[in-house]
Amino acid sequence: MVLSKKRKTVFLAGLCILESLLMLTLLFHKNIFMDEAFTIALSGHSYRDVIALTAADVHPPVYYLILKFLTGIFGTSLMAMHLVSFLPLLFQMLLGCTLVRKRFGDRTSFLFLLCLFGMPKMLYYSTDIRMYSWAMFFVTAAALFSYEIILNGRFRNWLFFTIFSLLAAYTHYFACAAVAFLYFYLLIHAFRVNKAALKKWMLCAVFTVIAYLPWLGVVLRQISQVTEEYWIPPITFSTLLTYIEYTFAVKRSHLLSLLLLLVFLAVFCLFLFRKKDRDDWFAAACFSTSIGMVLVGLAASFLIRPVFYQRYMVSSYGCMWLFFAIEARNIRRPFVTRLLTAWLILCSILNYADILELRYQSGVEQMESYMESVLEPGDVIVHTHNGVQKCFAYYFPEQQHELYGSEITDVYQQVYQNYPIGELNTLSQLDQVHGRIWIAADPSHKAILEDFKEAGYQPEYRGIFFFDEYQVLFYSAARSYDTAEN
Repeated sequence: MVLSKKRKTVFLAGLCILESLLMLTLLFHKNIFMDEAFTIALSGHSYRDVIALTAADVHPPVYYLILKFLTGIFGTSLMAMHLVSFLPLLFQMLLGCTLVRKRFGDRTSFLFLLCLFGMPKMLYYSTDIRMYSWAMFFVTAAALFSYEIILNGRFRNWLFFTIFSLLAAYTHYFACAAVAFLYFYLLIHAFRVNKAALKKWMLCAVFTVIAYLPWLGVVLRQISQVTEEYWIPPITFSTLLTYIEYTFAVKRSHLLSLLLLLVFLAVFCLFLFRKKDRDDWFAAACFSTSIGMVLVGLAASFLIRPVFYQRYMVSSYGCMWLFFAIEARNIRRPFVTRLLTAWLILCSILNYADILELRYQSGVEQMESYMESVLEPGDVIVHTHNGVQKCFAYYFPEQQHELYGSEITDVYQQVYQNYPIGELNTLSQLDQVHGRIWIAADPSHKAILEDFKEAGYQPEYRGIFFFDEYQVLFYSAARSYDTAEN
């Protein structure tokens, strides 16, 4: 059955609406992790301070400014912040229904929409209170407008390409690396096919460099800070394998992940062994942009120090799956096409169910219910994990949260200056506390209990709590003389 153009439009619009409604169901969870807590705290500062504090950290400021602006409209609830991260995926879906469909056809548009919703990490980062979904949108949009330039070098297309490239560069440094490859491919095209475009390319490149100059000093300072100390572990061969696993992980199943990888490789082989047209070379540029960004990350990690982490690849996932959608449309056998579609839908269902379960695990509600029943204003919670401390400071702002065993960096102290956090050099500092003492210990830090006993406290186990990626062993810590008096 061949659908009319109008029915295809209705079908694709319906698919967008369905995927959007399903993604909206992921906005209401309460799980946050350390980086999200940092983002939430940072968004509470003024615009000027957001830029200054971002400059003191390790990321560019555009996402934080977007979050600051939109939460000023939608409010500062977790749901509103999740919505801010959902919007760029919605924008990519709209690009899939419009620009992708216009240039590559209905089948590519359909496959791209399925990939945006159902491929690994897409749904996860559509609600993560971080910059990755925005970085992916900006890179994908820049890639699509680079193709518009190839087809029609009007000023509007150069303008959109330059704007999205700059936004990507000001959102994440590896997104900046990705769009640098797009500039490179446009330069190659201009030399080989359209030398008249060299002047426009040069103007855009010069403008982009000038527009990035105000942040260049910050970049150099951040590089020097990273050179001295950074949290990312050394990159080994096993680390490289985790990049592949991360990209194709379906419902945390090795078998399903391997199958998705094989499907992707089959489409890649189809690209290698067929006669290529302009669309295919653009698809290749999209894929090589993704690969090139990873290579830049690896090169920087070996030349400076480890700076590349799995989630940084998300910035280029839109380009990678656009390559897949463009090349998969060339499958001419109806049975194989239906099988591929069924497989992508199955991946979508599995990944949606997985992220739904992960986001709505009941640990937060149980933890909040218990804490509300036992905590009182003036109580102090001693933490052994800085990530848990930052999250607890958000969940339970009426208590003081002290970090024991490590230091809070200057940047975090400034970002969290409106939150009740601090650090303990020795447990004797607790002698000045008039409220009750509690311990929130990471399971690997149970030795802290001996320190408390030596300091004259009697830790009493109260339970284990789970939220997001954390496990927390919770204890009350009565002073020994209080116990004796009772």
